[in-house]
Amino acid sequence: MYFWLRLLLISTSILLWLIEDQALLSNPVYWLTAGVLIAGASSEPLWKTRFYLYSILTFIACLFTYEYQLHYGWAASLVFASFAFLSSRIPLWQIGLLFSLVSIHVLLLSEKLSQFLFSMVVALLVFSFAIFVLRLLEEGKQKQIRIEELAYDQRMLKRQLLLEEDAAKQAERTRIARDVHDSVGHQLTALAMQLQIAELKETGDTSYIIEAKQTARTALEEMRKAVKALEKEEIRGVSMIVRLIRKLEAESQVYISFKTESGALSQFLDDNQSTAVYRFVQEGLTNAMRHAFAKQISVELSIAGGHTYIATVRNEATPHSFVEGFGLTQLRQRFEELDGTFTTGYQDNYFVMRGAFPIGSSKEANHSNC
Repeated sequence: MYFWLRLLLISTSILLWLIEDQALLSNPVYWLTAGVLIAGASSEPLWKTRFYLYSILTFIACLFTYEYQLHYGWAASLVFASFAFLSSRIPLWQIGLLFSLVSIHVLLLSEKLSQFLFSMVVALLVFSFAIFVLRLLEEGKQKQIRIEELAYDQRMLKRQLLLEEDAAKQAERTRIARDVHDSVGHQLTALAMQLQIAELKETGDTSYIIEAKQTARTALEEMRKAVKALEKEEIRGVSMIVRLIRKLEAESQVYISFKTESGALSQFLDDNQSTAVYRFVQEGLTNAMRHAFAKQISVELSIAGGHTYIATVRNEATPHSFVEGFGLTQLRQRFEELDGTFTTGYQDNYFVMRGAFPIGSSKEANHSNC
């Protein structure tokens, strides 16, 4: 927008030369000068200090209009000078130097004192407005930089808090595992040894002692497995999804709305179901940020009719044709293996991923095995 507005103003000011002197239409110097000025303005992104670019273009415009005595040609010089002030913050002496150049140029082109004074008043107003706009742009730029710095600090703080929270949880798990091992584990070991001694001393029926000893050994083995699992920091199901969402929000400028309905949070899911839901949410969030550059994403887990688990990820996106890639294809296979369904598509300028699978039979089977 700024680029085209700049070219429009510059082209209009150059065309004013033709309005004042139509003989310039057949003058190659005019076309050469116009080409140099427009090309120079178009090269603005290549200049590290744009003030020098527009100062050179202002000087070229002043020379041309003075050479051909274009009394209103100072408008182009004023346009270039204004862009010089809008480009970057510059010292006051450079502002005064460029303003003096334009003032001398206006004075040399003015035939009457009244024309000179009028032109100077207009030039002064334009310069003042340019400086005012420059200050506003600079303040806005500094505020934006500050906001980005604060946002970065906030993300780093969130990430540090997550790391500290995880470390504290792991330390607590380790402490609990150690306490269980030191108390219950030692007591079970002592019980097993006492039962073994009793078995050696007993001369009658020792079947009940053998059974009790086996029970103690089984309890000790189960306790050791529980301690190892506790020390490993294993997070599954909805807890893993919550951790994923918190991690993405801490490391990126994206807001994720997470909503659960109809007991989805407490619903028991087996390993395959938990993995499918986690991969579903992970792929949905990744696609939303990578392809749609979404800043707001909605994640919803629900249960329909008490027998169907439904996961939905929704984000704003411009509708266009797409082909499911490797990630979506793998998700489709995961849900089909669970006798479920997987759909993707656009709904009212939103890209929606939805996956569902039955939970009634799985839940009953799992409870019956317990």
